[in-house]
Amino acid sequence: MRALYELFKPGIIYGNALPFVAAYVLAAGLSQPWTFVLALLGQSLVIGGSCVLNNVLDRRIDARMIRTHNRLVASGRLAVPAAIGIGLLTATTGLYLLIQVSWLVFYIGLAGLLLYVMAYGYAKRQGPFGTIVGSIPGALPPVAGYAVGAGQIDLTALLLFLVLVAWQMPHFYAIALYRQKDYRKAGLPVLSVVRGSKRTKQSIFSYLVIFWLAAVGLAISSQLGIVYASIAFILGGWWLITSLRTLNLPTDVWARKIFLRSLVTMIVLCVAIPVGRYLP
Repeated sequence: MRALYELFKPGIIYGNALPFVAAYVLAAGLSQPWTFVLALLGQSLVIGGSCVLNNVLDRRIDARMIRTHNRLVASGRLAVPAAIGIGLLTATTGLYLLIQVSWLVFYIGLAGLLLYVMAYGYAKRQGPFGTIVGSIPGALPPVAGYAVGAGQIDLTALLLFLVLVAWQMPHFYAIALYRQKDYRKAGLPVLSVVRGSKRTKQSIFSYLVIFWLAAVGLAISSQLGIVYASIAFILGGWWLITSLRTLNLPTDVWARKIFLRSLVTMIVLCVAIPVGRYLP
């Protein structure tokens, strides 16, 4: 049962729910609770279905990696046709629920599904640019949450998108650094495998700066005030400066610290956004 549960990659579902909720509260406060619940459920089902389909596409890659070789589809414990059926049914149900909310939210959900399963599924095998392609569907949940509350996509929604793209890149580059041997064994051309650790670290710092600027800029474009702006400024600076100060650590140790800091950063930011809406 646990293996079937993990087929849907619950960590990804929960991780995407957090910015969705924060963006919704930013746009609409605590109003329209049933619409919010319906949209969150629909999005979660679409993401879960996408993850199941991704397991099917990546089954041969997963079978060669230590951390993924025991997944249901990769290990052969779940037949490919059954996995495809589960994925399509779950994603379709989620899209149906999103239609009940609005066509705009439906289109965002559909875009996320197609980009994650098809575009990212192809791009990750072609070169290191696959990571940036994968960050696009990963940055759509806060856009969807904002669209549910605001009924539109505006500058604030675009900044939320940029914040999530810039957050994901250091997050995933860090994983690619400390699991470099695993990715090389699987034949995945991530940046750390193709260009090496030094280039990957340089890219991480570039995205940390972009994240910092975008997170602070969100206060200017939205209803967020000085409390949120202060938290975003301190948070972005903390992630960047502590990463610079620990650069002399062994690469795998440093990368794990980057990864853990990314989780703390996202959790704090997603709490700061709804809190900042109600404080000066």
